[in-house]
Amino acid sequence: MINDKFAYIDRSVQKTTENYLDISESVLRIETLIAEKEELIANKKALVLYVQKNLSCRRKLVAEYSKGIFEPQRQTRAKSGSTSPSQC
Repeated sequence: MINDKFAYIDRSVQKTTENYLDISESVLRIETLIAEKEELIANKKALVLYVQKNLSCRRKLVAEYSKGIFEPQRQTRAKSGSTSPSQC
């Protein structure tokens, strides 16, 4: 009778330990997913800033070109690697 109670307690402790380990693994997975999501958000923000800067630069170049401020020179571009005289 006493051995049955100890066996029951042992099984309960084992099950509780297994549940704790399962919960710990789940928490670790959730923390990993959160970190990955935060990294994706940071990358998205950086990409948005890059695109905004690129669009701003393109608008500036179009405005300069339409005003005749500069004439695109293919030879200069090929040599210097620059796409415009403006530094965007």
